[in-house]
Amino acid sequence: MARTLIAPSILAADFSKLGEEVRAVEEAGADMIHVDVMDGHFVPNISIGPSVVKAIRAHSKLPFDVHLMIAPVDPYIQAFRDAGADIITVHPEAGPHLHRTLQAIRATGAKAGVSLNPGTPAEAIDPVIDLIDLVLVMSVNPGFGGQSFIETALPKIEKLRKKIDATGRDIILEVDGGVNAKTAPRAIAAGATALGALPVLFSQRLSQRVQDTMLGFGAGVMLAASAFSLIVPGIEAARLQGAGAWQAGLIVGTSILLGAGLLQWLERTLPHEHFIKGIEGHVARKMQRVWLFVFAIVLHNLPEGLAIGVAYAGSDVARATALTTGIAIQDVPEGLVVAVALAAAGYRKTIAVGIGMASGLAEPVGAVLGAAVIGYSSLLLPWGLGFAAGAMLFVVSHEIIPESHRQGHEVFATSGLMLGFVLMMLLDTSLG
Repeated sequence: MARTLIAPSILAADFSKLGEEVRAVEEAGADMIHVDVMDGHFVPNISIGPSVVKAIRAHSKLPFDVHLMIAPVDPYIQAFRDAGADIITVHPEAGPHLHRTLQAIRATGAKAGVSLNPGTPAEAIDPVIDLIDLVLVMSVNPGFGGQSFIETALPKIEKLRKKIDATGRDIILEVDGGVNAKTAPRAIAAGATALGALPVLFSQRLSQRVQDTMLGFGAGVMLAASAFSLIVPGIEAARLQGAGAWQAGLIVGTSILLGAGLLQWLERTLPHEHFIKGIEGHVARKMQRVWLFVFAIVLHNLPEGLAIGVAYAGSDVARATALTTGIAIQDVPEGLVVAVALAAAGYRKTIAVGIGMASGLAEPVGAVLGAAVIGYSSLLLPWGLGFAAGAMLFVVSHEIIPESHRQGHEVFATSGLMLGFVLMMLLDTSLG
């Protein structure tokens, strides 16, 4: 069976920021944009016309699947094609001549689709099946949102699947209406290859306030980790090497400035397309900040791994085990923050989680290095800890906190920061 396509409907979007919403679902992994057009005559409601389709066309490179719930259809075909429609879908009931309408759609260069209402039999496509590129099964009555999935759509999908397979053509079988996390698998099992009007991609995205709160939480986690896992141990390591209080502070302070300086240099010198090639504007800037954040997490994990390697190479196994346990526990929110940050920047959830988990792989690398250079680790450890702390502090102050305050949710972001700081402090001081 072909890969299932997702075609979220713009009717589920916030129309006050429609361009931003369309870009968001494209970045989240949608395959098409489903555009419902209603005229108040063929169906009770009125939605949008060619001018709105043209306006949002500039915000996405995805195919536009324009579903015309209007009658008559023919006078408007060229207008919607010119506005940016890639697929134009019509109802047999819109008349007056379905075969001629589909020919007119294909003559514009667009693909042609037929939509079947709950009461329209699957056999309605038989006379025109050679002219269609998409069959849209309405699993609700057209014209109103929020309806429940009509169960009789499932046997119709199965029947249509057999008809389509018999043609040997790559015809999309789309289901629209009442599609959610529960009904989508059933529609797919019945033979659907595309799911339209899937509002979960809009409604279940994290709100900006929640995103800012979680960014604040991540900032608090990183601040506490920098202080209690890096700076304080760095000073202690320097003192154990025989440095005085002032000298230990200078060693760690200098390495903090070096770490922050490296991140500042990276931000200023790396090309805008270096992380996400070909993407410009706000999305690219957001992704660049996120990747600097991920890079800082990796820098943070390297000296932690170094510390683990040094501890196990020594004689105090119990202390090494305690240290490893504490670091492993604090890695959980770190990986979560990385995944959330990447997901908020538009990456697929599976990719975001994978990178969040992979960001901790720097620790075993550091552990191997730490054990290998045990003769020199006591000299390098204060510098490495301070360097990573500086990188973390720069990103938190210069990128994460400003980003969490950018949309006016300072109170929520600050509350998240305090909670994250306290949680990481408790983890570090009680388990480290």
